[in-house]
Amino acid sequence: MHPLLARLQAAGLVDTRWEPGEHGPSRRYYALTDGGRTLLREQGLAWVGFARATQKLIDPGGSP
Repeated sequence: MHPLLARLQAAGLVDTRWEPGEHGPSRRYYALTDGGRTLLREQGLAWVGFARATQKLIDPGGSP
Protein backbone atom coordinates (compact mmCIF):
# COMPACT_ATOMS: atom_id res chain seq x y z
CA MET A 1 0.00 0.00 0.00
CA HIS A 2 1.23 3.49 -0.82
CA PRO A 3 2.35 5.35 2.36
CA LEU A 4 -0.06 8.25 1.80
CA LEU A 5 -3.02 5.89 1.37
CA ALA A 6 -1.96 4.00 4.49
CA ARG A 7 -1.96 7.28 6.49
CA LEU A 8 -5.39 8.23 5.12
CA GLN A 9 -6.72 4.80 6.08
CA ALA A 10 -5.20 5.03 9.57
CA ALA A 11 -6.85 8.45 9.98
CA GLY A 12 -10.23 6.97 9.00
CA LEU A 13 -10.47 9.06 5.84
CA VAL A 14 -10.53 6.16 3.37
CA ASP A 15 -11.79 2.58 3.44
CA THR A 16 -10.20 -0.20 1.42
CA ARG A 17 -11.48 -3.45 0.03
CA TRP A 18 -9.92 -6.29 -1.92
CA GLU A 19 -11.61 -7.78 -4.95
CA PRO A 20 -10.43 -10.69 -7.03
CA GLY A 21 -9.01 -9.72 -10.41
CA GLU A 22 -10.72 -11.09 -13.49
CA HIS A 23 -7.46 -12.08 -15.15
CA GLY A 24 -4.83 -11.72 -12.48
CA PRO A 25 -4.15 -10.91 -8.86
CA SER A 26 -6.63 -9.38 -6.46
CA ARG A 27 -6.91 -5.60 -6.48
CA ARG A 28 -7.33 -3.13 -3.66
CA TYR A 29 -9.97 -0.41 -4.08
CA TYR A 30 -10.17 2.79 -2.05
CA ALA A 31 -13.19 4.93 -1.18
CA LEU A 32 -13.55 8.08 0.87
CA THR A 33 -15.36 7.74 4.18
CA ASP A 34 -17.88 10.36 5.34
CA GLY A 35 -15.04 11.97 7.28
CA GLY A 36 -12.85 11.94 4.17
CA ARG A 37 -15.56 13.64 2.11
CA THR A 38 -16.03 16.28 4.82
CA LEU A 39 -12.31 16.98 4.98
CA LEU A 40 -12.10 17.14 1.18
CA ARG A 41 -14.91 19.72 1.09
CA GLU A 42 -13.29 21.81 3.85
CA GLN A 43 -9.86 21.74 2.26
CA GLY A 44 -11.35 22.48 -1.15
CA LEU A 45 -12.96 25.63 0.23
CA ALA A 46 -9.70 26.62 1.92
CA TRP A 47 -7.87 26.11 -1.40
CA VAL A 48 -10.33 28.34 -3.25
CA GLY A 49 -9.74 31.11 -0.70
CA PHE A 50 -5.97 30.67 -0.97
CA ALA A 51 -6.11 30.73 -4.78
CA ARG A 52 -8.18 33.93 -4.77
CA ALA A 53 -5.81 35.65 -2.34
CA THR A 54 -2.83 34.56 -4.44
CA GLN A 55 -4.49 35.86 -7.62
CA LYS A 56 -5.00 39.26 -5.96
CA LEU A 57 -1.29 39.39 -5.15
CA ILE A 58 -0.35 38.48 -8.71
CA ASP A 59 -2.89 40.78 -10.40
CA PRO A 60 -4.14 43.36 -7.85
CA GLY A 61 -6.09 45.34 -10.48
CA GLY A 62 -7.87 42.32 -11.83
CA SER A 63 -8.09 41.32 -15.45
CA PRO A 64 -10.90 42.81 -17.54
